[in-house]
Amino acid sequence: FTFLEKVLDEVAALFPGEYIHLGGDEVPKKQWKESPTAQQFIKDNNLKNEEGLHNYFMNRMACYANNLGKQVIGWDEIYSENLEPNVTIMNWRGDETAVRAAKRGYNVIMSPTSYAYFDYYQHDGEDEPLAIGGMLPLEKVYAFKPVPKQLNEQDSKNIIGVQANLWTEYIQTPAQAEYMLFPRILAMSEVAWSQDSLINYNNFVGRVTQMNQRLKEAGVNYANHIYTIHGSMQRSKDGLSFKLKNNAPDKEIRYTTNGSVPTMESAMYKKGVPVTKSMNLQALVFKDSLPAGEVYSKKIDIHKAVAATVKLSVGPNEAYNANGIGPNALINGISGSDKRYGDSEWLGFWGSDVFIELDLQKKQNLKTINMRFFNAQGQWIYAPKILQVFYDNESSFQTVAIPSDNSLITSVSIPVNRNARYIKIKVFNYGKIPTGNQGAGNAAWTFIDEIKVN
Repeated sequence: FTFLEKVLDEVAALFPGEYIHLGGDEVPKKQWKESPTAQQFIKDNNLKNEEGLHNYFMNRMACYANNLGKQVIGWDEIYSENLEPNVTIMNWRGDETAVRAAKRGYNVIMSPTSYAYFDYYQHDGEDEPLAIGGMLPLEKVYAFKPVPKQLNEQDSKNIIGVQANLWTEYIQTPAQAEYMLFPRILAMSEVAWSQDSLINYNNFVGRVTQMNQRLKEAGVNYANHIYTIHGSMQRSKDGLSFKLKNNAPDKEIRYTTNGSVPTMESAMYKKGVPVTKSMNLQALVFKDSLPAGEVYSKKIDIHKAVAATVKLSVGPNEAYNANGIGPNALINGISGSDKRYGDSEWLGFWGSDVFIELDLQKKQNLKTINMRFFNAQGQWIYAPKILQVFYDNESSFQTVAIPSDNSLITSVSIPVNRNARYIKIKVFNYGKIPTGNQGAGNAAWTFIDEIKVN
């Protein structure tokens, strides 16, 4: 404490700013459990455990910084029932802590990983510069709602701002930093400083196309994904179709279904691509009869669950809801990215077991069920250890052990070999992140993409 107080003395003297950030996030507590000194300190100060030591530590340093005339910020792990009152919480792990803190009168800065981490990929193209993982396209940044919906008007006033983060482990040059920042920082600025009634993505995109020209003239290395196509499977009484969308003005979309790159002679997209069999869909935006943006490519695999209905015992996390597709992303014939868990196909669940119910509409001869799980442990994402699969009669089920490895994607093929209409799959969350790993003690995330039934 003496050493850290001297550090704060020097920092406070050097920097005139009002705030000082004390961090306090992702604290590994294994050392404290094994340290006789730490254990004696816990006992001498009537602290409950290592969490209590963490709270004591942050409170003590916050008080010291306050006495130096500084306002304190800390990441949301520092929040506790006995946290010093004059502390601002920087929230990054979902809304729960932000809501609790704001309701108790603490100022909160919103900086969630799912909307504000600009070290995530922003496009699924293979030519994207190497990033830490995840997926945060421009449209998703613009969909950010800084004030949690659980807060009333009075408590909402304690949400005092937002922060976007560009961590630089994978950033090697200033030009790469600019690429990751622009134009996503424009979207973050607009949702932070605009009234909800003024938030309109189509309008925003029209202005970004103009702003990109200004960035170009200023020599800024911006990411130009304005002409990126987004797609989703649609169901109606007429069958399956694939919807393509791009928000840029004055353009047209052309497509092929045989894997060839679209040209101006290819079919023009109007209101949906009919899907009656497996296909390799390619689409491209044209502006003034010239290609604009990147080729959109989706391999659509029609299997026995694509026409099914699906129910989940718990909904996916709002931030990892396959861009609003929700549970149907599990049975739309499209697999998620092999590298990026935040795309329009992966569903993310934090700390929950998930019971998935599929109704195939009629009894069919089933051979296998294939599932995939993301496994990025440095980002708190763990493949489950086991599944349970039920068929029609819920008293009969099989338990499936999932192999443990360090690959980014964990795949499992489940032999079925029976006739069934209903399939129920219980996906057991990994549980708490083990001691010594990043995020130790926190609940693990589970990410699931397409469930293929053959």
